[in-house]
Amino acid sequence: MLNVFEFVIILVVAVLAFRLWESKLKHRNDSVEEAQQGDLHAQLRELQGRIEVLERIVTDSRYDLDQQLQDLEDDNRDSA
Repeated sequence: MLNVFEFVIILVVAVLAFRLWESKLKHRNDSVEEAQQGDLHAQLRELQGRIEVLERIVTDSRYDLDQQLQDLEDDNRDSA
């Protein structure tokens, strides 16, 4: 049969083991979140680059002229 001293030691060891396990899980989750944040930052940089390219294309004067010509061709097809 357990005496009070043995019960307290078992209880302290159980609490310490639980805290250690909890800390390990938190550290693992933090590592996963950091990796996910790195992936998200990479995707964000890629999307920003793509937006810059699209802005250059749309603001290019040749794009506007090509678009106007395409609109005229579409209008001619519709009226024919």
